[in-house]
Amino acid sequence: MQFHFFDSRGNRHEFFLDYPLLIVEYSDQITRLVKYSVRLLNIYLINLILNLICYTPES
Repeated sequence: MQFHFFDSRGNRHEFFLDYPLLIVEYSDQITRLVKYSVRLLNIYLINLILNLICYTPES
C-alpha cells in the first residue's frame, strides 16, 4: 500500500507499507498498544459505572 504526505516545506514524501511485514516487525509494540488501550478502556468503563451507581442529583 502506498502513501504520500507533504512536510512543512511542501515537499512530497512517499512511502510503502507492507502490512504482514509491519505486523511481524512491530508485533511487540502493537500488543503493548492494544493492552494499554484495553486497560484505559476498562478504567473508563469502571469509572462510568461507578459514577452511574454513586450518582446523587444535586438538591
